[in-house]
Amino acid sequence: MAYDVTILPGADMDIEEAILWYESQQKGLGIKFYSFILDKLDDLKFNPQYYFNLEEGFRRITTDPFPYNIIYKVTESDVIVFAVFHQSMEIDVRLKERK
Repeated sequence: MAYDVTILPGADMDIEEAILWYESQQKGLGIKFYSFILDKLDDLKFNPQYYFNLEEGFRRITTDPFPYNIIYKVTESDVIVFAVFHQSMEIDVRLKERK
């Protein structure tokens, strides 16, 4: 079964900001980052339960080689993406902003 992936507006903004930042560092790097994000979101369609379980039903997938986390929840038929942020940021603080 494939899950539908829904990216909440805050997470979408996180992705856009990261793309712009990487692109400002090196031309084409933002697009490469976005490609890795899309690959990970595609993985979530088929294996959302596979990745690291956090508190309150949240899960985390990393975007190696980029140091970002994708934070999401799984429902019966959906994966809901709450945040995409740099691994140096505290997960608890970021999630409280998005609940």
